[in-house]
Amino acid sequence: MHAKPRQLEHLAEIADALFAGRLVPVLGSAAAGHAMTVAERFRYPAGEVLELPRVSQFAAVTRGSGPLYDELHAIAEAEGEPTVTHRFFAALPSLLRERGAPHQLLVMTAYDDALEHAFEEAGEEVDVVSYLASGRNRGKFCHLAPDGTAHVIAIPNSTRRSSRSRGEP
Repeated sequence: MHAKPRQLEHLAEIADALFAGRLVPVLGSAAAGHAMTVAERFRYPAGEVLELPRVSQFAAVTRGSGPLYDELHAIAEAEGEPTVTHRFFAALPSLLRERGAPHQLLVMTAYDDALEHAFEEAGEEVDVVSYLASGRNRGKFCHLAPDGTAHVIAIPNSTRRSSRSRGEP
């Protein structure tokens, strides 16, 4: 099947926006399948809305965050292999550097670390920022740098890294 001229034009607009740093891709996961797995494991009430955040909240309230963490971690480990989409985004940093374009920002809604694996395969560094949903820093974010150091972000926008710290000109 060949792309139509309008489709090609649309794809070109997307590529231009991506290379200009005006597009933030949001990558999801098979959350519906995860919701079913977690619902079965924690005996989520039949007939209730089957969405992973709701099922996870039910599991955390009824059994605690530890068992929920263990279940989600097991699911993520089983699905941690990068896909062609993960590898596509991991290949972009070198193209962005060649064009003098800004770093890309990717938003993940998945529990797995397939994207991080794809960046590692591509020899690219990646910074990970995660939301802290529990504990003494609840409601804040945690920054994990490529060197493995982690710190809580106390003040938003305070962790910008210069391009020099990433070994770029």
